Amino acid sequence: MITLVLFDSQNDRPNYWLVILIALAALFTQLIRTIGISIFFALFLYLLFSRRIKESAITFGVFSFGALFQFWLNLRNGGSVISAGYESQVFNGSILEKIGQMWTNLLGYLNETIAGGLIPVFGERVTYILGSAIPWMANTGILLLVILGVLISWKRVKLFDVYVLIYLVAILAFWNPKVGSVKVRFLIPMIPFLYFYLIGGMKWIFERVTKNHLITARLVFGVAVAVTLSLVARNVQDWLNPVNLQMTDLSIGTDWIAENAPKDAIVMVNEPVPAYVQAHRKTVGYPRDLQNIENYVVNQGIDYIVISPLLQTPRSTILDEGVEKQLLPILNSAPGKYTLVYRSDEHNVTVYRVVN
Repeated sequence: MITLVLFDSQNDRPNYWLVILIALAALFTQLIRTIGISIFFALFLYLLFSRRIKESAITFGVFSFGALFQFWLNLRNGGSVISAGYESQVFNGSILEKIGQMWTNLLGYLNETIAGGLIPVFGERVTYILGSAIPWMANTGILLLVILGVLISWKRVKLFDVYVLIYLVAILAFWNPKVGSVKVRFLIPMIPFLYFYLIGGMKWIFERVTKNHLITARLVFGVAVAVTLSLVARNVQDWLNPVNLQMTDLSIGTDWIAENAPKDAIVMVNEPVPAYVQAHRKTVGYPRDLQNIENYVVNQGIDYIVISPLLQTPRSTILDEGVEKQLLPILNSAPGKYTLVYRSDEHNVTVYRVVN
């Protein structure tokens, strides 16, 4: 990203080696897909519309050579040009459906996600203490400053402006209702540029109010220091109270499985993917129809069943309603078929062994 800014800060025609370097950077970061592809398209389009035909050809050639080689490797190993997950999450649905998804994602990012990524003061605790009005006004103010900074910067479009636009469209196109399509982590490649726009918007406001460049510089510096301190405070807070201590502890019950269950055992849990790391056994999720648990256990070859609260933050010991009222009574009503082998009253976790 620094390379994008340095490249664009030069008024002269770029050195061919610098163009090749950025193209290679885009190619290698293609492993992170969206970032690398966004860098490539931003550089290519910027050079093309700047009428730098040779440089745009070099960029296209370097990136295409590496991309074609990677596509060949994927196909040779039984994969596809575009991964099935990426295709279903980005290229799914009709044009109208995609527009609706992107609009929904945009509203999600505007609702404290962008502002919270820049200045980490939003959250349930702040809303509880100050009410919803003040965080809403702060969120609106930050967004307006960012938008103002974008308008100021785009008076003369720069390379990183094109990158931000392409990357924004890419993350808005992502759609996965199962895990959520709006994530602060998706904004990380944009954060430096969003700070640039935020400071640009503040600078423009301060200059109009103070009419003094020195005072404006001091005010911008003061705000930058305040934002930096808020980031430091959040990092210190995360260090003192890490996320793993705030969320449901998946090791309860699954650690017992890892120590006592046979290596080929199949375990039914409510969070099969993250629980696999703890259990070191094949894991499957709960069935949709909890009343049909007996057929599901036979069909899946399940050996152990872990009953635990859902993975959530803050952590809770309350079981899902369906598990508590449907699944658990079935297991407890048939002790000869489902034997209780582990129990943690503190965390409300139980483990049952399926008797074959």
